Amino acid sequence: MSERMKAGGESRLILDYVVLPLMLDILERDVKRLEGADLKMSAIYIRRLRAVQDSVTGDIAVLRRRMRDSGIRVYTQRRTPHSLEVDYVHKGYHHHMSLLWTLVKPEAERKLSAYLGIGQGGGGDRHEAGTE
Repeated sequence: MSERMKAGGESRLILDYVVLPLMLDILERDVKRLEGADLKMSAIYIRRLRAVQDSVTGDIAVLRRRMRDSGIRVYTQRRTPHSLEVDYVHKGYHHHMSLLWTLVKPEAERKLSAYLGIGQGGGGDRHEAGTE
């Protein structure tokens, strides 16, 4: 495997390590808002979001194991107005990664869409022909 491919895999692990817990925070905030909302079927929405939280939590456990097996350890995460700053060690070398919110937000949206089993449409999702 080339060094470039290794670096790409390392970057993906770090991105997921940062985004997945962020998704848990977002989901929890949304559940709290749904609990206070006057919706007829809020219990159904809340159950679905809780199920997604459970899936994300399981994936975080798998991700941590993969990182440990790869020798990657994140030791600092900082949220700034423009980015998430991550410091980590990989194979004895210290690294720094700055993830702009303009990258993190779409990644979180993409992952959440995947967990919910829906596509990401610009003008609202539509049912595909033959799926109804």
